[in-house]
Amino acid sequence: VSEMPIQETWDVFMSHASPDKPYVEPIVDELKRAGVTVWYDKHVLAWGDGLRRGINKGLVNSRYAIVVLSKAYLAERKWTEHELNGLFAREELGKVIILPIWHGITRVDLLKYDPDLADRLAKISDTDSYPDIVASVLEKLGRVLPGSSRTESRANEAQTAGTDGPKPPPISYVW
Repeated sequence: VSEMPIQETWDVFMSHASPDKPYVEPIVDELKRAGVTVWYDKHVLAWGDGLRRGINKGLVNSRYAIVVLSKAYLAERKWTEHELNGLFAREELGKVIILPIWHGITRVDLLKYDPDLADRLAKISDTDSYPDIVASVLEKLGRVLPGSSRTESRANEAQTAGTDGPKPPPISYVW
């Protein structure tokens, strides 16, 4: 009698170009410390694994994807484009999966690559700290940062402020 394989799922898929690992790894570490499960190639794929198969498993079984958009990401094309195409295919009208971070790029750079990405609200690596990014991911997941009552206080604010509901966290706008 063979057992059904356990399906692995992740809260976040980390899409990035290899040269950006020095920026990406602290985000991954902070997310993991906050209890977020992260599909990160360096931690999930092992020697001999099929790259495409491993990436596809992460793309399909993650709730969100942090996409670190950089000049290296836009130039790499093969794997980054594969990941991005898979993420766009998963998005449906009104359901956001792609959570972009602009890392050393501008809106003009993105307009040349993909106008849809240039139009999305994004975190900016120069102005949004790792804790800001983690807090925003936790909010997307409906969780509270360990040792914080941020979500609870937002819910209380919404109840006392009327029917507008909680306000989203600040996001950097770059035009």
